[in-house]
Amino acid sequence: MKLKMKEILFICRRNIILGPMSQALFKHMGPSLINWEVSSVGLQNQAGSKVSDKGKVCEILQTYAVPYKEKSPTLVTERDIRNATLIICFEKKDYEKIKTDYEHTNLINIQLLGYYHPNGPLDIPDPLHFSDPKGYDKCYWMLYKSIMNLIKLLKEEEEAEARRKPKIVKLADPTIFTITSPSSWQKNKLQSPDIPPIEVKEPIQPKDMILVPLPNPLPSPPQNPPPEVTDVVNIVNKKPKEFFDSICENPNIELIFPPFEEFEDLDFQPTVETTPSPPQPPSIELEDIINQQSDNPVNKSLNH
Repeated sequence: MKLKMKEILFICRRNIILGPMSQALFKHMGPSLINWEVSSVGLQNQAGSKVSDKGKVCEILQTYAVPYKEKSPTLVTERDIRNATLIICFEKKDYEKIKTDYEHTNLINIQLLGYYHPNGPLDIPDPLHFSDPKGYDKCYWMLYKSIMNLIKLLKEEEEAEARRKPKIVKLADPTIFTITSPSSWQKNKLQSPDIPPIEVKEPIQPKDMILVPLPNPLPSPPQNPPPEVTDVVNIVNKKPKEFFDSICENPNIELIFPPFEEFEDLDFQPTVETTPSPPQPPSIELEDIINQQSDNPVNKSLNH
């Protein structure tokens, strides 16, 4: 956003010497005051009047290497007064005349340039009325010293104002995509569609719920191992053969066997003898006498 420029308005009687010379000096000495514009006007209409010292300003400023472009005298208007940020006069009588003529414009920033002179406050009169031949040079140095202090004061005020105002950071082009810091333009263009919020409901407690106590999180104390049991029942009691023979021969022990009829229903499989039989002679080869003597064609076909 472009800042509004401030304007200094120099007002003298004729707008031929004091005003134009001060305007040229201000532009030459205060280029760093970028927010300020300067102009000069006069209280008297000089149209059609003969001016004997019109070329003096150009001659003196060229002597001190101050750029200057000659212009025609300009008469002050109410619009100039209203638009000016700071109005500067050179003589006390001009100061009083402006305050009287433009009292309705609520003048607040109107001052004499001699206030800024090192020996001021003082009036800086038009050198046209000086009898001293060096009056124009003396007028130049009075203007120079006053404007130098004026520019110094304006710089200090601008620096103080800059410290009070927040800094304006120039952002990059919003159309350039940046991952780290997306701009508001990017957020509007690249934002995701609106997602309705998820409704979170409280859990419903089930009916007929059985509460089971949680196990004790602490470990149980160490237990003694169970006693070792020997499987005596399943162990086959292998007794020597002499033991059974002694039982059978002992007359005091009577062995009782059930009758054979009780075993008739049992299907005993005969024991297969595993010993091979001796070799047998080959069987007698028999001749098919019946088939040889038969004239039946079927039998003949079988014989062949």
